[in-house]
Amino acid sequence: MDVKFRWFRAQNFLGWKNLNFKLPEKGCVFVRGKNEVGKSSIIEVPAWVITAETLRGETPDRILRDNAAQCWAEIGGVFGTEPKIVRRTRTRAGNETVTITDRTGKRTFKKNAARQELLDLFGLTPDVLASSLIYTRGFKFMDASPESRMEVLRPILELGQYKSAAQDASKLASTVRNELQSVLDKKQMAEVEVSATVRRLEERRVALGNWEQRAKEEISSAHKAHRAQVEEHILNAAAHEALKATVAKKLEANTAQLAQQEAWLAKAEPAMAKVDADAQALRIRAESLSGQAAVLEAFLQDTFERAMPGESGCCPLCGGALDDVAVTGVAAALQARVSRLVASASVLGRQAAEKLDGLRAFRNKNHAKFSTQTLKTESVVLQRKLHELDRQMRSEQEAADQLEATPPDTSLALTAVAAAQADFNEALRDMAVRREQVQELENQVATTRARLEKVEVWISGFSEVQDQITEEVVPILNEAAAEAAADMADGMHVEFSSIKASKKGTAKDEFNVTAWIDGKAKSRKGFSGAQGQKADLIAFSCLGQLNALRQGKRYRFMAFDEAFDVCDAETQALVAEYLLRLGQSNLVMVVSHSEALRAYFENQYTVILGHDGAPVLVPPGTTQAEAA
Repeated sequence: MDVKFRWFRAQNFLGWKNLNFKLPEKGCVFVRGKNEVGKSSIIEVPAWVITAETLRGETPDRILRDNAAQCWAEIGGVFGTEPKIVRRTRTRAGNETVTITDRTGKRTFKKNAARQELLDLFGLTPDVLASSLIYTRGFKFMDASPESRMEVLRPILELGQYKSAAQDASKLASTVRNELQSVLDKKQMAEVEVSATVRRLEERRVALGNWEQRAKEEISSAHKAHRAQVEEHILNAAAHEALKATVAKKLEANTAQLAQQEAWLAKAEPAMAKVDADAQALRIRAESLSGQAAVLEAFLQDTFERAMPGESGCCPLCGGALDDVAVTGVAAALQARVSRLVASASVLGRQAAEKLDGLRAFRNKNHAKFSTQTLKTESVVLQRKLHELDRQMRSEQEAADQLEATPPDTSLALTAVAAAQADFNEALRDMAVRREQVQELENQVATTRARLEKVEVWISGFSEVQDQITEEVVPILNEAAAEAAADMADGMHVEFSSIKASKKGTAKDEFNVTAWIDGKAKSRKGFSGAQGQKADLIAFSCLGQLNALRQGKRYRFMAFDEAFDVCDAETQALVAEYLLRLGQSNLVMVVSHSEALRAYFENQYTVILGHDGAPVLVPPGTTQAEAA
């Protein structure tokens, strides 16, 4: 598709207050003027409209003329058969919009949205535009280093995306390598931790075994001691029970004996009571007889005292007079009676004594049978002892039962074992965690290595893509260079060479160009001024054709901004002839203040400063006074 520009228009753009440049369909247009009058700003119109940047890199604020509130620049052109008008507007506040007008109407885009829209429409970036559409004095392709040439070629071939991708892949590879090394370091540390954990686990395993053995021994000892206590209580209970049986038997014997004695006493005591009573009766009778004898003895004494000679006396009984014969007779009778009474009392006393002695002898002889209190006391003691033994037996049995029901306290030993087991389990869990970490890190290593391999493939792949694209365009460039050299007709031939990948698989950021003059390869330093200028011009022409082929858009427009003003006359003549040949099928705009170069072009425009200090475009056939 051919793209032809029909006009450039602008308002308050750079130094221009108003610009209306109607362009012919083809031919060479020469724009002349003094330095600093604004003629180069005309070429900035398509650059700014298409790319939002100027060739000279003006800041956005300098785009606006003086103190203007806004500015705009416009391109009118035909894309194939479709007319389009593209205008970019900027306000002092920094707002930019782009309007595209065609047969369907007008569409307005903000700056960010307009970028892609214009790229789709023109296919030109600032770099591509400066290397294939607008030739400036700064274009030095042949004089540039291979790396700098590549920087010119890359946007045309759209290699930037591959280089960027390769760089991103390289950065990613570096990142992945760092990640891999980090993971390997972590894995190594984790393996060291696993080894340390294995040692801790073994130490705790041994400690657990020691504590288990110690606990086993302590528990066994505790159970033995506990069993011994139980058996001791059982033995004590049995001993108490045996003693209880002995005491009970003795109590039973005491009870039987006491019953026997009480039965004997029941029989013996009435007889002894009768004997005692008889003795007491005999004693009382003896005492009575003794009393009677004493009374009689006293009566007899009184009677004798009354019957003393020389004294008269009276019988105390009858009151009669007593004489010696009577007294003697009475006394003898009474004395006999007293003797009988005394004898009887003596016999009765002796009988009573005999009975009492016999009773005493009987008591002495059967003393044991009379001692029931001892048996009773012993029985009480035995009964108490029997109760106490029964209590002790029950206590011992209860103690044995309680011990049987309550196992020995092994909590300390079990606590120690539990603590050792907890430590061991913790070491086991730690080991599991460490091994999981190692496994996870091993997986990460494998994953990261796989990623690194893929990324390295990408690096190589993107480099290979750049190599392939470059190799594919080399024949195109060389064909275009041959055509341009033929137009020059001075024996110069320019040859492009492809990029070769490095041994590391990355593309070399260089592009080689060799100029042949009269069959000899020469470097840029070996060129004359004219030869170097011609070589750069050929390269520019080739890049323009390459861009047209790549974009599917052939721009029938080329601009040259003061590119040849410092060249010698020979070079200017050669360049002018070449440009005139280009103008046969394209619109070629030459901006220059060179009077020598001006002589080669008929269609000439002049830029002057108007009365208000703004540039004014003077078309062919118009005087400067008329234009002003």
